[in-house]
Amino acid sequence: MRQVAVIIGTLALLTACGSEKGDGPDRTAPPNIPSPPAISSPEPEPTASGPTPFRGRTDITFRPETTRPEGELERTAALMRKRASALGMKDVTITVRNGDVTVSAKNVTEERLTSLGAPAEVAFRPVQNLVPPSGKPCTPTRDRAPSRPMTACGSGADAGAQYLLGPVGVPGSDVTRATAENNQRIGVWQVSLTFNAAGAQRFGELSERLATQQQPMNQFAIVRDGEVLSAPTVAQRLSGGVAEISGSFTRESAQELAAQITSGSLPLRLRVSSTQRYS
Repeated sequence: MRQVAVIIGTLALLTACGSEKGDGPDRTAPPNIPSPPAISSPEPEPTASGPTPFRGRTDITFRPETTRPEGELERTAALMRKRASALGMKDVTITVRNGDVTVSAKNVTEERLTSLGAPAEVAFRPVQNLVPPSGKPCTPTRDRAPSRPMTACGSGADAGAQYLLGPVGVPGSDVTRATAENNQRIGVWQVSLTFNAAGAQRFGELSERLATQQQPMNQFAIVRDGEVLSAPTVAQRLSGGVAEISGSFTRESAQELAAQITSGSLPLRLRVSSTQRYS
């Protein structure tokens, strides 16, 4: 698993997210010693084979809830293209015209195309339990209300892991900046986060609470669309409103994480105004 450190202020250390083989550790067990999970994960929601893709082209047109400048629509469309790429959706065309954003693709379900226009807010949530990959599919919770716990799924090297997360500790909107930087002093690539005043206060309180816990409950997860982008562990209270996530990043992986944090939420709220299918 990728080892991740977060350095802030007096070089407070956070280690990477990840899962050990076997069952997750309980509340009293030393870190990295397998034992039964402390908190049971909710029963997975029933999964269906899903709707059959329409074997033709589907066009879905989105309209912003309020009139917006063309520049904001273009930025929204660019983020939707990134989202489509991250979801592995190929040959998707996203265009801006006459104040609308239109998504067009062949052999893709209407549900998946519609999801490109969802707000998809990023959030920081405390980890309550971690179930390592078991070969079974992970199903994220559909109800992701900020005040409710949820189940989210690992990504990348952590794919297949299932995280049981508490309510939102810091909303992604509290992050004002996320950039990939090459720290020449320690010779590593890192992701630098800057929080607004409210976010700095919330992040400080969250990190202080988690620092007294054992794994995995000393981790916070950066979540987007039911997917855990990263889940560093906390060693002590992190204050000051600026955090540096460092570890075994390459330039590309650091840029990817920074982009995921900052581009996860669309700048505009959209609604579907029309759907057309062409055989």
